[in-house]
Amino acid sequence: MNVVVHVAEALAAVLVLAGYARYRRVRWLTEQAFIHVKALIAAEQHEAYKALRRRYHAQQRNRLRGAGQDSGVHQAGVVRLADPRRHVRLKIDRVPWPAVRHVQAVTVRWTPLVPYPSADWLAKLAEAVAHFLAIDVAGVERTRLSMRRKRVTFVRRAGSTVPDHLPLEPLPDEDVADAG
Repeated sequence: MNVVVHVAEALAAVLVLAGYARYRRVRWLTEQAFIHVKALIAAEQHEAYKALRRRYHAQQRNRLRGAGQDSGVHQAGVVRLADPRRHVRLKIDRVPWPAVRHVQAVTVRWTPLVPYPSADWLAKLAEAVAHFLAIDVAGVERTRLSMRRKRVTFVRRAGSTVPDHLPLEPLPDEDVADAG
Protein backbone atom coordinates (compact mmCIF):
# COMPACT_ATOMS: atom_id res chain seq x y z
CA MET A 1 0.00 0.00 0.00
CA ASN A 2 2.80 2.40 0.94
CA VAL A 3 4.64 1.71 -2.33
CA VAL A 4 1.50 2.48 -4.35
CA VAL A 5 1.17 5.86 -2.63
CA HIS A 6 4.81 6.75 -3.37
CA VAL A 7 4.43 5.72 -7.02
CA ALA A 8 1.25 7.77 -7.33
CA GLU A 9 2.96 10.81 -5.77
CA ALA A 10 5.96 10.42 -8.07
CA LEU A 11 3.68 10.09 -11.10
CA ALA A 12 1.74 13.18 -10.05
CA ALA A 13 4.99 15.12 -9.65
CA VAL A 14 6.16 14.03 -13.11
CA LEU A 15 2.84 15.08 -14.65
CA VAL A 16 2.97 18.47 -12.94
CA LEU A 17 6.54 19.06 -14.16
CA ALA A 18 5.63 17.96 -17.69
CA GLY A 19 2.61 20.27 -17.69
CA TYR A 20 4.72 23.18 -16.49
CA ALA A 21 7.38 22.45 -19.12
CA ARG A 22 4.71 22.42 -21.84
CA TYR A 23 3.24 25.68 -20.52
CA ARG A 24 6.68 27.35 -20.68
CA ARG A 25 7.26 26.01 -24.19
CA VAL A 26 3.90 27.34 -25.46
CA ARG A 27 4.64 30.68 -23.82
CA TRP A 28 8.06 30.78 -25.53
CA LEU A 29 6.44 30.02 -28.91
CA THR A 30 3.92 32.81 -28.27
CA GLU A 31 6.75 35.24 -27.51
CA GLN A 32 8.54 34.22 -30.71
CA ALA A 33 5.39 34.82 -32.77
CA PHE A 34 4.92 38.17 -31.03
CA ILE A 35 8.48 39.24 -31.89
CA HIS A 36 7.67 38.68 -35.57
CA VAL A 37 4.52 40.84 -35.57
CA LYS A 38 5.03 43.44 -32.81
CA ALA A 39 6.25 46.22 -35.12
CA LEU A 40 3.24 45.80 -37.41
CA ILE A 41 0.65 45.82 -34.62
CA ALA A 42 2.27 48.71 -32.69
CA ALA A 43 1.97 46.82 -29.41
CA GLU A 44 4.83 48.42 -27.50
CA GLN A 45 3.91 51.93 -28.65
CA HIS A 46 0.39 51.34 -27.37
CA GLU A 47 1.69 50.10 -23.99
CA ALA A 48 3.91 53.19 -23.71
CA TYR A 49 0.96 55.42 -24.62
CA LYS A 50 -1.20 53.80 -21.92
CA ALA A 51 1.62 54.19 -19.36
CA LEU A 52 1.98 57.89 -20.21
CA ARG A 53 -1.76 58.35 -19.82
CA ARG A 54 -1.71 56.60 -16.42
CA ARG A 55 1.23 58.74 -15.32
CA TYR A 56 -0.49 61.93 -16.49
CA HIS A 57 -3.73 61.11 -14.67
CA ALA A 58 -1.82 60.17 -11.51
CA GLN A 59 -0.05 63.55 -11.63
CA GLN A 60 -3.38 65.32 -12.07
CA ARG A 61 -4.83 63.48 -9.06
CA ASN A 62 -1.77 64.39 -6.99
CA ARG A 63 -2.07 68.05 -7.98
CA LEU A 64 -5.70 68.11 -6.94
CA ARG A 65 -4.72 66.67 -3.57
CA GLY A 66 -1.90 69.22 -3.25
CA ALA A 67 0.83 66.62 -3.19
CA GLY A 68 4.23 67.53 -4.72
CA GLN A 69 4.80 70.12 -7.40
CA ASP A 70 6.54 69.29 -10.66
CA SER A 71 9.40 71.56 -11.57
CA GLY A 72 9.13 71.20 -15.35
CA VAL A 73 6.94 70.14 -18.20
CA HIS A 74 9.28 67.51 -19.66
CA GLN A 75 7.90 63.99 -19.55
CA ALA A 76 10.57 61.35 -19.86
CA GLY A 77 9.97 58.69 -22.47
CA VAL A 78 8.34 55.53 -21.28
CA VAL A 79 9.44 52.12 -22.42
CA ARG A 80 6.94 49.39 -21.73
CA LEU A 81 7.02 45.84 -22.96
CA ALA A 82 3.71 44.53 -24.18
CA ASP A 83 2.40 41.18 -23.00
CA PRO A 84 2.68 38.78 -25.95
CA ARG A 85 -0.26 36.70 -24.71
CA ARG A 86 -2.53 39.73 -25.09
CA HIS A 87 -1.71 40.14 -28.78
CA VAL A 88 -0.91 36.64 -30.09
CA ARG A 89 -2.81 33.37 -29.59
CA LEU A 90 -1.57 30.07 -30.97
CA LYS A 91 -3.57 26.95 -31.78
CA ILE A 92 -1.20 24.07 -31.19
CA ASP A 93 -1.55 20.32 -31.67
CA ARG A 94 -1.80 18.27 -28.50
CA VAL A 95 1.77 17.07 -28.17
CA PRO A 96 3.90 16.95 -25.03
CA TRP A 97 6.65 19.23 -26.39
CA PRO A 98 5.26 21.50 -29.14
CA ALA A 99 7.47 22.93 -31.86
CA VAL A 100 6.78 25.47 -34.59
CA ARG A 101 5.64 22.68 -36.91
CA HIS A 102 2.83 21.88 -34.44
CA VAL A 103 1.34 25.40 -34.63
CA GLN A 104 -1.83 25.18 -36.72
CA ALA A 105 -3.17 28.74 -36.41
CA VAL A 106 -1.99 32.15 -35.22
CA THR A 107 -4.47 34.81 -34.10
CA VAL A 108 -3.04 38.34 -34.00
CA ARG A 109 -4.75 41.22 -32.20
CA TRP A 110 -3.63 44.69 -33.27
CA THR A 111 -3.82 47.94 -31.33
CA PRO A 112 -5.75 51.17 -32.02
CA LEU A 113 -2.49 52.82 -33.11
CA VAL A 114 -2.59 50.81 -36.33
CA PRO A 115 -4.34 52.75 -39.09
CA TYR A 116 -7.26 51.03 -40.78
CA PRO A 117 -5.83 47.67 -41.89
CA SER A 118 -5.29 47.72 -45.62
CA ALA A 119 -4.66 44.78 -47.91
CA ASP A 120 -0.97 45.72 -47.98
CA TRP A 121 -0.76 45.72 -44.17
CA LEU A 122 -2.53 42.35 -43.98
CA ALA A 123 -0.10 40.97 -46.57
CA LYS A 124 2.85 42.17 -44.44
CA LEU A 125 1.26 40.57 -41.39
CA ALA A 126 0.79 37.32 -43.32
CA GLU A 127 4.49 37.44 -44.30
CA ALA A 128 5.48 37.91 -40.66
CA VAL A 129 3.31 34.98 -39.55
CA ALA A 130 4.67 32.82 -42.37
CA HIS A 131 8.19 33.74 -41.33
CA PHE A 132 7.41 32.64 -37.78
CA LEU A 133 5.93 29.37 -39.06
CA ALA A 134 9.00 28.89 -41.29
CA ILE A 135 6.90 28.38 -44.40
CA ASP A 136 6.23 30.27 -47.62
CA VAL A 137 3.58 33.00 -47.60
CA ALA A 138 1.47 30.82 -49.90
CA GLY A 139 1.27 28.29 -47.05
CA VAL A 140 -0.61 30.76 -44.82
CA GLU A 141 -4.31 31.45 -45.28
CA ARG A 142 -6.27 34.27 -43.63
CA THR A 143 -9.46 32.75 -42.28
CA ARG A 144 -11.07 35.26 -39.91
CA LEU A 145 -10.81 39.02 -39.90
CA SER A 146 -12.72 40.92 -37.23
CA MET A 147 -12.41 44.68 -37.55
CA ARG A 148 -14.55 45.24 -34.48
CA ARG A 149 -12.36 43.05 -32.28
CA LYS A 150 -9.18 44.09 -34.11
CA ARG A 151 -7.93 40.59 -34.75
CA VAL A 152 -7.12 38.30 -37.62
CA THR A 153 -6.46 34.56 -37.74
CA PHE A 154 -3.97 32.92 -40.05
CA VAL A 155 -4.11 29.16 -40.58
CA ARG A 156 -1.42 26.90 -41.97
CA ARG A 157 -2.66 25.47 -45.27
CA ALA A 158 -2.77 21.73 -45.70
CA GLY A 159 0.42 20.38 -47.19
CA SER A 160 2.67 23.15 -45.88
CA THR A 161 4.90 21.44 -43.38
CA VAL A 162 8.15 22.36 -41.77
CA PRO A 163 10.89 19.85 -42.60
CA ASP A 164 12.43 18.02 -39.66
CA HIS A 165 15.88 18.59 -41.10
CA LEU A 166 17.42 20.37 -44.04
CA PRO A 167 19.15 18.32 -46.72
CA LEU A 168 22.88 18.85 -46.69
CA GLU A 169 23.92 19.43 -50.25
CA PRO A 170 27.45 20.59 -50.93
CA LEU A 171 27.70 24.15 -52.13
CA PRO A 172 29.39 24.67 -55.48
CA ASP A 173 32.95 25.85 -55.22
CA GLU A 174 33.11 29.60 -55.87
CA ASP A 175 36.55 29.30 -57.49
CA VAL A 176 35.25 26.74 -59.98
CA ALA A 177 32.22 28.93 -60.81
CA ASP A 178 34.44 31.99 -61.41
CA ALA A 179 36.86 30.07 -63.65
CA GLY A 180 34.10 28.63 -65.88
